[in-house]
Order: sequence, then structure tokens, then C-alpha cells
Amino acid sequence: MDIYALHELLALNRALVSDTWNFFLTVHLAIFGIIYISTGAIRLYERVALLLAYGGFLYINFRAQKDNYDEQGSLVEAINAEGGSPIAMAGSDWIVAYLPQIYLCAAIVGAIIILSTNQNRQR
Repeated sequence: MDIYALHELLALNRALVSDTWNFFLTVHLAIFGIIYISTGAIRLYERVALLLAYGGFLYINFRAQKDNYDEQGSLVEAINAEGGSPIAMAGSDWIVAYLPQIYLCAAIVGAIIILSTNQNRQR
């Protein structure tokens, strides 16, 4: 594969990384927004169902983002092997190193918000 095709793939991968982060943020805004504007108290079984769905989303999104960053690393290595010099994503190394911690923190904060919001409202 020539260097131009590798750079094209790298650009597409970077767009995919960005889209995955945008999806991560959009889902969080939607979930927390729905909980916040909910007019009545959310029952415990509804919270458990929401937590399960949220946990599933986090796992799938984490695996997708991990694969995206792994693919980016492979493309950068392939470009280097061809003698090119890819412009690496600025600061993406720390994101890859802390990706599990980022998702774990999001899961903890998300679970706290899901479990504690609207508990004192009347139905």
C-alpha cells in the first residue's frame, strides 16, 4: 500500500475517533438530561434498567474507541515503515494510556447521577 493510501486511512481513522468521542458525549448528555428533566421520581427498577443499558453502552463504546486507537497506532507504524512522517494526533498517547480510567470515572459518575437524581420528587 502506498503512503498516500495510508495517510488517507489515517485521516479516516481520526474522523472515526472523533465521531466515537462525540457519540460518547451525546449519549451522556441525553441520559443525564432525561434524568434531570424527568417530571417524576424514577423507580428503582427503572434505574437498574438504565444502569444496565448505560453499562452496556460504556463497554461497547470503550471497545470501539480502543480499537480505533489501536488501528491508528498500526497506521502510524505502517506509514513510518514506508518512510513517511505522519502527523500524529497531538497528545493522543496519554488518552490511550488512560482510556480505561476515563471510562471508569465516567461509569462511576454516571452511576451516581443515575442512582441519586430525582429521589425526593413526588409522583
